[in-house]
Amino acid sequence: MSGESSIFSRSTVDDLRAATAEARCAGSAIAAELAHCEAVQRAVELIGHGDAAAGSEILRETMRQTREPRLLFLAFQYFFRSGDLDLAEEATRRRLSVVGEGSADAARAWTNLGLIYFFKKEYALAEEMHQRACEIDRANGDVRGLARDLGNWAMIPEARQEWARAEKMYLEALELAERAKARDVMATKLANLGQMYEVMGRREEAVGFTLRALELFKELGEAKYAAECESLLRKLKAES
Repeated sequence: MSGESSIFSRSTVDDLRAATAEARCAGSAIAAELAHCEAVQRAVELIGHGDAAAGSEILRETMRQTREPRLLFLAFQYFFRSGDLDLAEEATRRRLSVVGEGSADAARAWTNLGLIYFFKKEYALAEEMHQRACEIDRANGDVRGLARDLGNWAMIPEARQEWARAEKMYLEALELAERAKARDVMATKLANLGQMYEVMGRREEAVGFTLRALELFKELGEAKYAAECESLLRKLKAES
């Protein structure tokens, strides 16, 4: 797929390729899902080439038909990152309807709903969703999932300026991510900590954590988040 947009993470695009390859190998058994995969590939290409309107329309139509969790996650990621929280929620609730209850996919869907409600500033509902995700992760022994979901949950006490609670949760999430060798989760939690320390006035720690996040985001090809780290570092330098 040429012309991919940086709005999609590398792992999400890799999952789309894998889903497409699996559907091709399965033949007529899941012919409809192959058509859905190809449609989503076309949407990604259109978005990458600057035709967001056409790509978005394909994603909206496809997410209402597919039962493939990877395609539904891609739709969530696009609409969430582009600011359409209602469509992001629709894609995520459809994911919940097709994945197994108590599965790793369900945990990820619950934490994604928590993020949606966090940005809607409905913090009580968001906490319930992140807690549910973490309970599934713990039951499954999913260290990587728990690192991701606990770190997402920590954004709520941070927003409430409950600094001690937020810091404890972020640091635990980072330790879990390091244990699981989950570099993408490590990068996100390092960046979260850097941003929080900047707000708290802990400049030295803000610089250190943000530099570590920047290095990982560059390695992961996450240009958008690398740019955010660079912006914060410039701000911190100007304040010194």
